[in-house]
Amino acid sequence: MAISDTLRLWTGLPIQWSKYLFRIHLANLHLVICKLHSYIETVANCTSAWILIILTLFRVVSIWKPHKAKLMCTSKKAIILVVAAFTTHVISFLYIPLKWYEWVVVKRRGISISMCEVSESLSHTQHNAMQWYIFIAASFVPFSCLLLGNIYIIVKVTCTKFKQQESTSTNSIEKQKERDHAMTATLILISLLFLVSTSPYLIIKLFEFRGASFLVGKSRIFLAKYKIWRSVALLFHYVNNVANIFCYWISGSLFRRELKALLLCRK
Repeated sequence: MAISDTLRLWTGLPIQWSKYLFRIHLANLHLVICKLHSYIETVANCTSAWILIILTLFRVVSIWKPHKAKLMCTSKKAIILVVAAFTTHVISFLYIPLKWYEWVVVKRRGISISMCEVSESLSHTQHNAMQWYIFIAASFVPFSCLLLGNIYIIVKVTCTKFKQQESTSTNSIEKQKERDHAMTATLILISLLFLVSTSPYLIIKLFEFRGASFLVGKSRIFLAKYKIWRSVALLFHYVNNVANIFCYWISGSLFRRELKALLLCRK
């Protein structure tokens, strides 16, 4: 997840910063950047979201079937699912560098300028289908799965706590329960961060998929506000990739110790 988050930030944020702060579109600098920047960002974004889905699924299974959790939720199965999700995204989004973007040369004031543009060979239906696929894979499905999964986890953990207060257990069992609760708290915190940070962009994309008709006839003030809110929603979407490490830091004492040792060059 750390790798996919970092890749998305490296490929996505510099494009946005240079475009809006310096009016320089980095994708126009070279054909390779034009073809790969959106592809890498999309694959990394989807992979990060689907890793969260896999973790939530494993946690739901471990709470639903605690006696079979060790057999059903193994690290080997988790690795297989993550690799399968990553491979699926790598293959399914190949149309972005192959079909979506193209390198065009335009003339402005008698000067030839190379630019990265959406391919004109794509029909309106094809373009909308691609947008819908990215939206469903990167936002809608992860949002729905994490929302339902975490509701189930929170309800079950709350009910289990009430039952545990009425029973006695040994120290080893208590320590195991504390570790399980810490892991559950970390997962819920990361999932809630995903839900909160992606929901504004999710809402805006749903409006945009209705077409440009909802912007027709609007005043310049409304259009300016809409542009600002869209930029804010996009930044919130990037917050999800930035803040995961802080969630680990807040909820995991072991992670804090290991990170501190790494920063201080201790073994």
